[in-house]
Amino acid sequence: MLGVTGGYLFLTLLLTIAGAVAGFIAHHVRATIGRDERPLWDDGITGFFLRQEHESDKRWGWTFGPDGWYDGLCNSNLLRYILGGALAPLAMCLFNWTPGITAFVAVCNRLAPSGLAPGFCP
Repeated sequence: MLGVTGGYLFLTLLLTIAGAVAGFIAHHVRATIGRDERPLWDDGITGFFLRQEHESDKRWGWTFGPDGWYDGLCNSNLLRYILGGALAPLAMCLFNWTPGITAFVAVCNRLAPSGLAPGFCP
């Protein structure tokens, strides 16, 4: 038997893997579904708003092809989806793990008298 802590860590691992797979699937869907041969832009009001949205996305580091469509071959786009999917359940499980919280508070309490406690300690 794994015990309570081992079972929780195993669940965390499974959810992290499932999140990474979901991120890969989401990247694949965005890269392939709805793609058209025509450029995404037009000269009307729709093209104006699409250009504004793409400029906003570029500031966050997403890359697009010269025709305005999402670049499905870019490794950084794929990595963002996979890491986002994997880190979400990992963070949720780690923040809700009682032994981890107890250990974190104990370390903060030991560091507080010496003035070395970081700002995020309770």
